[in-house]
Amino acid sequence: MNRLGQFLALSYFVVTLVSGRATQLVRRAVPNLPFDPNTISTCTDWWDNEGFLPCVDLITAWNIDISDFRRWNPSITADCGNFQVGMSYCIGASAGPPPVSPTAPQQPSTSLRPSETSSSPPSTTTSPGNGVATPQPTQPGMVDNCNKFYFVKPGDTCQVVVSNAGISLEQFYAWNPSVGNTCSGLWADVNVCVGLIGQQGTPTTPSNGIKTPLPTQPGLVNNCYKFYLVKPGEICIDITAKTGVSLSQLNQWNPSIGSGCSGLWADVHICIGVFDKVPTHQPYGCFSEVSTRALSYAGLTGQTGMTVEFCAVYCMAEKGRQLFGVQFGGECWCGDSLTVGSVKVADGDCNMPCTGNAEQRCGGSERLHVYGRGGAAPLAYKYHGCYTEGTNTRALGIARLESASLTVAQCAQYCLAQTGTNHFAVEFGRECWCGNNLGTGAVSVPEAECNMPCAGNSGQTCGGSNRLNLYSKQLERPPMKFRYEGCFTELSTGGRALGGEQRLRSRRYIHADAVAAFEGKRLPHDLGRELTRLCVVHGIRFHADFCFGPAAVLRGSLPLFTRALNARAIMSNRVPDMNPDQPGDMPYCIWFPDLPSEDTLRELVRCVPAMAYQAARACAVAGHTELYKELSVQILPEVSIAEEARENGSHAIFNMIMEAPCRYKVFDDYNRTIDTTAPKPAFLNGDTAIRPYLLETQAFGPPVGRLDDEEGDSEPDDDELDPWGLSPPLGFIQTRFNITEDMNIDLDGNGGIPGSITPVVPNSDEEALKILCQPLPADLTTCHKDLLILMAAYNGDIDRYHRLRRPRLLDHEIGCIVRGIYHNTLFAQWWKSQPLPEGDESPIRKAISARGIMNNDLSYILSPNGACPRLIWYPAVAASSTYEALARLIPPMRPNVARAAIFSNNQTLFDSLIAGDDGGEPVEPSFGLLNEARRSHNVYYREALEQLPSPPPGIGTNKGEPDSIYNGMSCNASYVETYISIPEEWRRAPEGYQPEDGITLMDLDYERWPPGFSKRHPAKVSN
Repeated sequence: MNRLGQFLALSYFVVTLVSGRATQLVRRAVPNLPFDPNTISTCTDWWDNEGFLPCVDLITAWNIDISDFRRWNPSITADCGNFQVGMSYCIGASAGPPPVSPTAPQQPSTSLRPSETSSSPPSTTTSPGNGVATPQPTQPGMVDNCNKFYFVKPGDTCQVVVSNAGISLEQFYAWNPSVGNTCSGLWADVNVCVGLIGQQGTPTTPSNGIKTPLPTQPGLVNNCYKFYLVKPGEICIDITAKTGVSLSQLNQWNPSIGSGCSGLWADVHICIGVFDKVPTHQPYGCFSEVSTRALSYAGLTGQTGMTVEFCAVYCMAEKGRQLFGVQFGGECWCGDSLTVGSVKVADGDCNMPCTGNAEQRCGGSERLHVYGRGGAAPLAYKYHGCYTEGTNTRALGIARLESASLTVAQCAQYCLAQTGTNHFAVEFGRECWCGNNLGTGAVSVPEAECNMPCAGNSGQTCGGSNRLNLYSKQLERPPMKFRYEGCFTELSTGGRALGGEQRLRSRRYIHADAVAAFEGKRLPHDLGRELTRLCVVHGIRFHADFCFGPAAVLRGSLPLFTRALNARAIMSNRVPDMNPDQPGDMPYCIWFPDLPSEDTLRELVRCVPAMAYQAARACAVAGHTELYKELSVQILPEVSIAEEARENGSHAIFNMIMEAPCRYKVFDDYNRTIDTTAPKPAFLNGDTAIRPYLLETQAFGPPVGRLDDEEGDSEPDDDELDPWGLSPPLGFIQTRFNITEDMNIDLDGNGGIPGSITPVVPNSDEEALKILCQPLPADLTTCHKDLLILMAAYNGDIDRYHRLRRPRLLDHEIGCIVRGIYHNTLFAQWWKSQPLPEGDESPIRKAISARGIMNNDLSYILSPNGACPRLIWYPAVAASSTYEALARLIPPMRPNVARAAIFSNNQTLFDSLIAGDDGGEPVEPSFGLLNEARRSHNVYYREALEQLPSPPPGIGTNKGEPDSIYNGMSCNASYVETYISIPEEWRRAPEGYQPEDGITLMDLDYERWPPGFSKRHPAKVSN
């Protein structure tokens, strides 16, 4: 058949096929229906599939080879499948075979040029059919959903194009594939694509640190962090099956897909995971990898868009973990603790750039950059399972912590870092126990029996009733051993030693028995509780009949009881038999509550020469001058004895010591130790628990922990009484001295209130005030030393504070330390090298961070030890560039930076933070921000906040949270003005603040400050 006959036959076939609908069998220059974005860009002829012609018939009708048809339409399968009604398909392209008629346009001759363009290609005739007029000619291969173009001039480079268009190189290369990833294929005198329909730069918010792969499905939500590349032929149900997201989520995060999935594009990225915000995280440094993974809860590998923020969202927001680490450029690992064996290494070992942000570092080979939610550096430990408590003993009993915000990490820090034990366990939701071996009877049980959520993190398990989650910094399980209680003798009256040991181990608590022991009436049967033992010691020291009667059976059982029995015997003028080879049986204090006679002390030193110093100090209390003269030939002139003599009126002994050319420190009343081997020269420093002090009830810190009975609860049983009626309760904190070893427990509870009793020392306040305004004397006079300690810290005086401070902090001392750090850079630097006090050390870390910021130094706040302070503009204002960097590097600090901007009258910085023009999240208005604006001399800030669509709470009212200085830390410096740095007329209470319990919280009134004090405009704030 000749060509004419073939054409006539084909025409007959087509007309017959459509049965009178031949008018619809036409080619179109532009598509009228949606089309695959990956359709060949040089398409010249389009077919609108309205459903009346199958795919096979279409290519037959237009004499198109299936391979060409698939090349032009990548979504079509090899069997001509996936031919969807309501879509347009290419049936002719300038780079492929022509359709039947009309004659296809010519393909341009492509002559690619290097990045420096110099010649022009022939024009193309691309017509994308997206409703946007495409200027000609165009760069070959340009995407077909372009709506913004740039005409390349000879000499232009890719960098010139993206700079003029305001897009990234990655976007430019994705939208113009023939350019190549090195710009070697850029043509001159053509139009290139510099914008897509629905495209607004990177779909995800730029400041969130999540890299968005390109191209993306139009209309993608802007808080996406997990993406999926749609493959040709996939439909929505395929994607949900692979990714685990629901159809409703897929449509919610990718609205342009449509409820029927008709708008899904191929070869684009869609969103399969969103987040609210990047969790706050803190860097801990570079750590080594181990064979079982340093962070092993979950992980991602091979990520091409890895950033620190992405890993934070994945691990903290999605997986709920406390720690995450980035490794090998594109890996992310999650966990709550480091695996045993992972250790901190040099930060330089983590040197691989992140695949999603080359400016960040994502670990290295066998190295991780570890981050966490904040606080102390992470520790390495291993989980060993759920265990029971011991039999008549604790599974781990060296130390205990109870917290209403307990987490596993908090318990690890307390036990492994602070207490120094090898193992720890969490129990009853809020209890933390430390130890080096398991108590007798503690055994492994099914994991389901540990079922209580942690009080500070409901996503973690913290044991159960008599059930513990056990952890260790060692790979192996803690060894099962008996807890060593000391060397025991047989009881001197009745019963065997084993029975006595059982009594010492029994933790049953009966309040009536403890009270009877306190009053010296009856010895409790159960002696395992610390509170019960304190009551027994008190009863022994204060009641001779109890000592020589019921309690006598305790001699040799525990050193604590033996020392009390020996002290009471000496104070009753009986010299007990004491073995010099067992110094643990020798009492420390033998002069309270009663004084031994001079003859008793002389006999004591003759029988036990090692007790010479205790006897000499008793002489100073009692005024036994002649005996002291006898003892002075075998002891050193000692400062605690001198202070004891001075405060008890033994002037002759005091003068003898003070006339010596050198004095020494032998007694340590804080730790109840006597150093006779290497005593150091010393001055009188007020570190002695003088007897007048012991005559008053000591002050205690708040109780730590819950007093459990035998059943593990805090409620008394039928045969028990309320154990809280006796002060102090179990878990007391010793704040000063405990030389009598009974903590001066008090039956009526007076000792349970911190600071309720002030030691009575003659003329203490007057003497302290004199020394406060003078250089410290070599030997402190009789004075209230607390005042000097607080003011030394308050003023940041390193020399005075270092000499005067006690091993344990006073009430309000942290507040004074914070104030000193804020006002003294050298004091802040000194505290960096000091061990932080036990308990809540965060106020000190915040103060050091704040002082660094005001010195334009962000190194400390960015270090693992740093913490985010509230006040960062007083007493000094940092440079604007410092505040800008702080807002960028630590987003949670943005509201505080905004307040600093108001204080320093920096309108540019303020506006950028409120509007989010600096690339960060806009700072939301708050009462604190408004309070700062009200105090400003520049009315601009208040007006700007009041004009916001959602004004901060408290505007126009007197309500709102109090806004105190120094991060909310009270700086009560005892009898001296709290805010000694400013005159009274410059102080005021914040509006709406109602003082509680008569405690006045003062704020600073900037309006009355002298002109020129800060950079503020002198205008007054209008009310």
